[in-house]
Amino acid sequence: MSHRYFITSVGPSGTVSIELSSGDYLVRNWVPNSAQLSPSALSASTVDAYENVIESIDVRVHDAADKATVQNDIRAIEQMITLGQNRNSLGFGPKAYFQVIIDGTPGETWQSEIVGGYVSIGATALREWSTLGADFNIQLERKYYWELSVEQPITLTNYLSASGTAVSIFNASGQNWVSFDSVPGSLPTPIKIRALNSGATLTGSQQIFLSNNVFNDPDSVDPYLIAAQLDVGAANETWGTAVDHSSPNPRWAWELPAALLADAAGDYFRVLASFTSLSTGFYLKAYVYVVSGGLYSRIHEGEEIFTGGPLGSFELLDLGSFPIPPGDLSFASNVGVGITVRALSSGGATINFVQLMPVTSFRHLNKIGYGVPNGDAIFIDNGIEENVYGGTDTAQVPIFISQQSHLHAWPGRFNKVSILFDEVYQFPGGHESTVEMWVRPRRLTL
Repeated sequence: MSHRYFITSVGPSGTVSIELSSGDYLVRNWVPNSAQLSPSALSASTVDAYENVIESIDVRVHDAADKATVQNDIRAIEQMITLGQNRNSLGFGPKAYFQVIIDGTPGETWQSEIVGGYVSIGATALREWSTLGADFNIQLERKYYWELSVEQPITLTNYLSASGTAVSIFNASGQNWVSFDSVPGSLPTPIKIRALNSGATLTGSQQIFLSNNVFNDPDSVDPYLIAAQLDVGAANETWGTAVDHSSPNPRWAWELPAALLADAAGDYFRVLASFTSLSTGFYLKAYVYVVSGGLYSRIHEGEEIFTGGPLGSFELLDLGSFPIPPGDLSFASNVGVGITVRALSSGGATINFVQLMPVTSFRHLNKIGYGVPNGDAIFIDNGIEENVYGGTDTAQVPIFISQQSHLHAWPGRFNKVSILFDEVYQFPGGHESTVEMWVRPRRLTL
């Protein structure tokens, strides 16, 4: 077997593939080019840190009987490139790929998405036209990476050490994550995540938060601040009159353990607070504190978050992102996270737990009210195809507004993905979901 080369389009109407190494086509010369770091990239480990690649492919096209077929064969390549250009510039329509099967690896088709290019006819094409063939050159602009053409399921492990391609998680502290050791390839690759409802009907999940911890000791870090660990306040806090954020101490606060501060390593984390009950019509604000002698000195503060709305209170709130610990210190101490209240009248709230999710890989989905029976998808966040939907892969329901980029899986690292969601202005603590994930491994070279 020799190497095989294809230009392929993939869209809703099906897949069309032209093999450049058989039939009317023969690749005469191609030397794969390597991706170069973008001048603006902070490091090679950054997602999308590389420039697109230009490939030059010399091809001979020949037909034994028909000169028009030779022309059509060349135009077919041009049409494929145009599809890739249109997808890149417009953001919709079929994708086009340059695909390669390397000799000796018949089960692996590696592809790179075409984003531009052109065809140029060889200098001797008109003189050789009588031979029913022509030489031409393809200049392809493609994405910087190669990826497998088919999705690969990831073997996941949950907090109970259950392992498989589909595992259960629960919407609760310490139970809402899955992990995997690594993925093939050499580059971070987007994850397709499907979470199936494994409990009572959800009457409309409103917010879903996802993160992948790969840089902050994910195998041992404890990112949960639970009510039983409070250093200031009690789980159930009430106030009989108006209060504001200027109170010397927060309403709820935790002094962070040294191990958590060392694992966080100064990175930014989002503070997600879940409540089992919450009055309407007041404001919460999160802070990072330095704690000394029982006093809490504010270092970083978030934005005010309003707890009420026309239908009631959310009970899972994103209170902002903070450096933990501030100053990128290796052995920080006396650092805390707290929440204050501003209210014009009496009220109360019962906090369940706070989860710290790393900003380096964080995603927020807003879901339009939509019922999810047992066994249906709570969400399908398809990073491979860069979209998100409910329903199924073949009956996609467009009920999401997404923020931030899709999560990526990192090769050569331990990955820990957390999922946390609410449901129509309440927090369904302990609700069970079944999680599955897929990737197309990526690498820079064939």
